[in-house]
Amino acid sequence: GVRPIHCALREAILLSHAALAEHGDNRGCTLTLASRFGDELYIGHVGDTRVYVDGRLITEDQGAGEILHQFVGGAFPPTVELYTVPVRRGSWILMTTDGVHDTLDVLDEMPPLIMKTRGNAEEIARMLCQKSIRSGSADNCSVLVAQVTR
Repeated sequence: GVRPIHCALREAILLSHAALAEHGDNRGCTLTLASRFGDELYIGHVGDTRVYVDGRLITEDQGAGEILHQFVGGAFPPTVELYTVPVRRGSWILMTTDGVHDTLDVLDEMPPLIMKTRGNAEEIARMLCQKSIRSGSADNCSVLVAQVTR
């Protein structure tokens, strides 16, 4: 069944959609939320931001190429995908926009960056963004990196 945290994530995304849709111009954005409770990471997802946990892609892009089929703020409410992923102390969580994962194989990039930065999540995120830009990204480059510490 749907857990209360999933209901809260879906509601937050649909409220964001309603606020953006009021403008009526059918423009919008992707929106992916993640919240950890205990040994699980709960994810609410619309669009093409990707969430990786411990080197495994969790979310699926809701579009093809340049065309998003689901987004927040359009003429119709989006389909919110919900995920639950086990995490433990030491787990790595990575979120990237298409400006990053369309130019880099982020799963190949992570292990050497973890070693190079001695696990500094902020530095890893900065380096992934910079490398995406240097690799010719034509889209926005946003990265969130976190490691479960307890």
